[in-house]
Amino acid sequence: MIFLNILGGVALILFGVRYLSKGLDRLFGQKLTQWMHRMTEHRLKAFFAGIGISMLAPSSTTLALVSLNMLEQGQLKARQMMAVILGTNIGITVTVQLLAFRVYDYYPIFLIIGLIGFQFLKRNVFRGIGQCILALGFIFLAMDLISNAATNLSQNGDLVLIIQILHDQPLALILATAMVTIMVQSSTATLGIGLALVNGGLGGLNLLIPIVIGANIGIAGTTFIAGLPSLEGRRLGIANLLLKGGFAIVCLFALIPIIEIFQDTPGNVVRQGANFHTLFNVMIALIGLPMVGSLNQIVRFMIKPDHANKDGSLTAPTSYLDDDALVNPFMGLINATRETMSMADGTKTMLTNFWKAYEDDDIELARQVQKYDDKIDLMNTRIKEYLSQLNEDAMEPKEIKLQYALLNFSSELEAIGDIIDKNLCHQLLKEVKQNLVISDQDQQNLTDLYNELIRRFETAISILASRDSNLAGDMLAGKENFNEWCRKVQKIHYENLGGNDVVSLKSSSYFIDMLNSLRKISSHLTSIAYSFQPPRSDE
Repeated sequence: MIFLNILGGVALILFGVRYLSKGLDRLFGQKLTQWMHRMTEHRLKAFFAGIGISMLAPSSTTLALVSLNMLEQGQLKARQMMAVILGTNIGITVTVQLLAFRVYDYYPIFLIIGLIGFQFLKRNVFRGIGQCILALGFIFLAMDLISNAATNLSQNGDLVLIIQILHDQPLALILATAMVTIMVQSSTATLGIGLALVNGGLGGLNLLIPIVIGANIGIAGTTFIAGLPSLEGRRLGIANLLLKGGFAIVCLFALIPIIEIFQDTPGNVVRQGANFHTLFNVMIALIGLPMVGSLNQIVRFMIKPDHANKDGSLTAPTSYLDDDALVNPFMGLINATRETMSMADGTKTMLTNFWKAYEDDDIELARQVQKYDDKIDLMNTRIKEYLSQLNEDAMEPKEIKLQYALLNFSSELEAIGDIIDKNLCHQLLKEVKQNLVISDQDQQNLTDLYNELIRRFETAISILASRDSNLAGDMLAGKENFNEWCRKVQKIHYENLGGNDVVSLKSSSYFIDMLNSLRKISSHLTSIAYSFQPPRSDE
């Protein structure tokens, strides 16, 4: 029964951490990302922003995924993001300090207040606050449950022997704790379990300090794993691992002196362990913050970009659709947004490669572009299947709006891919075989049209990344100007059309097909602007 209580407490901690993450999503949502973007203009400002964010939103996994998402979208540079992570490392220690002060003894208060706020208040912000307080109540209840069970287990001779063995194997304990942290994706949960066991009499600083070191390495590993799909994410994860891993090695070699020093500090063992956790992250920040630039250069040297992709070649994109994130609608939408942006980048690359094939009469490249359309179709299918699995009952109206915007835009991108494949590339292959030639004026008009279309493509991707209603309004305002310019070009072409020979008519038909296809692509792109357009004055 005692072991069941401990396992039940562990399960309740994991549930509480996940429920807290959902409460933060409800409370902040996209505002968290927007606030981070505003507060991270400079390195020091980004560092303190990280501290503030993590104190308000003490979920290391959520913050890591939001940070990687912003880095992937280009909203922040790697230097800024590293400074943010150094700050969040410190801010998250506040939760552990609360546990060490035995705030969990008051878990009934948190449960009652949280339930009232979440269940009976109507405004979304109050429900979000209530959900966060309720989640903390669950975590504190679990801590009390584990601590009481551990007190009884301290009388078990076999278990005491196992703890003594762990005392003598700090490296194994560090590695095991790191693995557990990666599996549960929460350093708070791992440290909470360790604090509860020590508070129940099972071990001292010899046990707790290696657990603290292992939990910090584990959460750095979680950041690295989450960033694996992207180049900048891998670099950020490696930089974080280098800092935490390097300092952990120093602590391991100096473990005995560290234990002796903290044993002489005020407070009980749990307080001393929590203080070491805070000091561990403060020291990493003091070491890492001045060398963020140098560290960034080191990881860029260690992890170089895939040169096969630097020339715009068409390779299969990495998928960001992580099924484990589906339990959290906010994180699921972040993954789907990254996947849709990847799809947009791939579709844009199809267009740029088509244009290169058009200018060089490169039949082989045009055929490669056509084959890549199958990958765009597959990405669209996967995005739809992924988004359809999100639980709409757990989503806010703005999240549902984003869900439908992503579904709509991925469909429009698939339609663009079909236009490039079946219209533009197909017509190019015919043009090369028939050796058709269009006039210099028509060629210049197509070039101007293509350049404007690429600009609109980049604007559409920026709207998806930032959800900027003003940018969406500007794109909608420019839609009619773009269409009017296309109509004007078409009219001038017909007015200047000379000769009724078959070759001239075929060349004219080819030009008009190109013009209309590029114009259709622009119309499909504009759909993303409709999803985030500014509200009307009468709404």
